[in-house]
Amino acid sequence: MKTDVTLLEKDSAPTIAELKAFFRDHDFSTQVSKYDPMVATDEQNRVYIKAKKHFLSSWNKQMKLLTGKGSLINFTSNAPVRCLEKANENLVAGVVMEILTDETLCERIIDSMLTALKGDITAALEKYAKAHNKTVEELTEAEFALVFDQFADLFLSVMMNKLMQVESVPEILGVSKEIGAHEDFATTANTNFDKVDFNRQWDHTRTRVGELESLDQMEDIEHKTPELATEFSDEDPQAHLEMVETIKEFYAFLGDETDVKIFKLKANGYTQKQIAERLGFKTHSAVGKHLKKIEEKRIAFLKS
Repeated sequence: MKTDVTLLEKDSAPTIAELKAFFRDHDFSTQVSKYDPMVATDEQNRVYIKAKKHFLSSWNKQMKLLTGKGSLINFTSNAPVRCLEKANENLVAGVVMEILTDETLCERIIDSMLTALKGDITAALEKYAKAHNKTVEELTEAEFALVFDQFADLFLSVMMNKLMQVESVPEILGVSKEIGAHEDFATTANTNFDKVDFNRQWDHTRTRVGELESLDQMEDIEHKTPELATEFSDEDPQAHLEMVETIKEFYAFLGDETDVKIFKLKANGYTQKQIAERLGFKTHSAVGKHLKKIEEKRIAFLKS
């Protein structure tokens, strides 16, 4: 349920959850920067390019902190996180360029930020002065500039971290890796471990082909009732024994250890993909061929 109070009207800073909800209702990524390199001045182009570099540097640092990845070079430009990165990069750089190349707007924004962050900036200046056995009044212009630069870097890092959390970057990256597509991953470097990891998952090569479990290891599976014998009552032990014997006879009729394993897993509700992963098949289509053969033998067994 939406409220009339906007985030800007709140008395305290909004939480990550509140920001996520706000971003879901107000998709900023649909906004387009006014920057056009074909009509921009040399100064605007210079500021825009510099702003993009600063953005990417901060973005990559926070990517490393939040996801363990310092770069998205292993992903193509079509991958969801790269698309989000590009949208942010263009929008942020465009806004920064507009502010820094408009003297009136720049002064207004700076005054507004200094007012809002006065307490934090003062604390940073006092901390620096104390560390150098000085008062704030004794700091030189160069020292003031140094503190402001350090504060600006810290502020940018904090804001970038919040932005990435609000945009669910770690979650998006996780989803891309879990249920990605081949076109998400760059095809260039052999060292693209994201692609290698994806291919292993896609091709089911995490389990070595041919490394099958023994029948003894498979016996711990609690079998569902295959459609091989007539229904029986749990209170009829003789019927139960007869069904067990019928299943054993069917296993012998199959005559193939792999088919027996596949039949057991399928009877317990495993999908073809899950069976392929468990038994070491490269693709689930191979399991489908076995199931077709098993079904043919099942029909033959019931007629015998």
